[in-house]
Amino acid sequence: MRIYMVNDHIRHSYLLGIKRMRETSTAKNIYELTLNDLKESGMDQLMIAKMLVCVGADGASVMQGQRNGICVRLQL
Repeated sequence: MRIYMVNDHIRHSYLLGIKRMRETSTAKNIYELTLNDLKESGMDQLMIAKMLVCVGADGASVMQGQRNGICVRLQL
């Protein structure tokens, strides 16, 4: 997972890690893995909610599905 954060008007890129999916690649499983990675990096859910402004995805429904995709889950 790669994240971008802005500090002093400069964008910084960080590679949090590469994880292997141990379960099926459902939106729920990917969402939970994503949240765990962000929390392991020191971010809590309030910080994620305040600072997350963009999600890059490949267009797959598991990522961008209108009802159950990861982007929808992150917005909630």
